[in-house]
Amino acid sequence: MVRRIAFALVFVLVCVSCACADYVPSYSNSGSGADSGDALWVVTASDLARLRNSVNSGEETPGRYYVLSRDIHITNSYWVAIGNQYSGQPFSGHFDGNGKTIHVQIREWPEYDGDNILSMDRALFGHVNTAEASEASGNYAVKHLKVGGFAEGYNASGIVSHLSSGIIEYCGVSMDISVTELGGEDETQASKINAGGIAAIITGGTIRSCDFSGNIYAEGSAFPALAGGIAGAMTGGKIEGCTVKHYSVITAQGEDGDEIAESAGGIVAYVNID
Repeated sequence: MVRRIAFALVFVLVCVSCACADYVPSYSNSGSGADSGDALWVVTASDLARLRNSVNSGEETPGRYYVLSRDIHITNSYWVAIGNQYSGQPFSGHFDGNGKTIHVQIREWPEYDGDNILSMDRALFGHVNTAEASEASGNYAVKHLKVGGFAEGYNASGIVSHLSSGIIEYCGVSMDISVTELGGEDETQASKINAGGIAAIITGGTIRSCDFSGNIYAEGSAFPALAGGIAGAMTGGKIEGCTVKHYSVITAQGEDGDEIAESAGGIVAYVNID
């Protein structure tokens, strides 16, 4: 059996500066979230999990504003993403990282199950889908957020597994990201072997002025594998002014055969926009 490797090295270096807040209120003193001046403050990992649970249960009000007040370390290595593209419950608010860092270790789900949506979106956010009106007016979905650690599993990424609408801007990811097909002929694995520094899949919205540093690896056997410095697969939306730092290594590997393809790209591995 012959194996092929798609390989990309990127030689661009950029520094991104992020604004920081001087005042750090407690979560109990948070605002209503109705606008950016009255945002809900995320202070601890428990606050972030509270946001995740509210979004994933469908109880969160779309369009709310959140601000990260300090660096957060998530110790649960089987982090469940905020929003999910397979459950119909996306994150549709506005998350200001405030120049702070979320350190997260996202391990591959212990056992892949095509009916278990938890095993499919291995990123901080599973699905971001802010309203088109917000995007048109220059509003953001996620901004000024730094993410460190590592991410493993299907649709692995630093910020979001699937961006379908909204703006992700001025974010930086420094982590190792990998996805390896678990084998078998389960068709639900198809189109999920994607790895990207900022997003695994982009079908709409905009990623701009973001940067990635680290290693990205995607491996498939029965299905295609895609690895990109900013995004794995892109079928819509835009990427503007993003960079991948010079020491990053992007690799995709797959078995030789008519039905299998692998692709690695410094910015995007696969683009198909009409």
